[in-house]
Amino acid sequence: MVFAHQIRQVIADYLSDRIKLEGFAERFAPLSYNILKDGQHEAIRLANAAEGLLVNLRANCINEQRFRAMLRDLTSLDATNVFIDLSFSSPVNQYSVEETAFPAAVVPFGTSREMGPWSVTAHQV
Repeated sequence: MVFAHQIRQVIADYLSDRIKLEGFAERFAPLSYNILKDGQHEAIRLANAAEGLLVNLRANCINEQRFRAMLRDLTSLDATNVFIDLSFSSPVNQYSVEETAFPAAVVPFGTSREMGPWSVTAHQV
C-alpha cells in the first residue's frame, strides 16, 4: 500500500535539491503506478495532482520554477484546501465574432408590443 507520506518525501527531496527532476520522476513513478488499486485515499489525491503538474511540465505548459512552486503549494501542511492557479498568456476560449444563443429570436428592443404566452418580448441587454 502506498501512503501519502511516501509521496511527500519524494516531493520534499526534490524541493530541497537532494534529487534532480529526473530523480524525482524515477522515484515518483513506482509510487504512482497502480495507486488506484493499492493507495491510501490521500496518497491517490496527492499522486494525481503531482502527476498532473509533471505532465504540464513535460508538455512545456509550465517551467520548472513554476512546477516547483506548485509542488510546494500542493504539499504545504498548513493549507487544508489547496487551489492551483494556472495562468495562460492568452485567452483559452476566445471567439472572433460576437455570438448570440438564439440568433433567429433576436428582436430589436421596443418592437414587440404584444404580450402573451405565444409572444417573444425582447429585453435590452
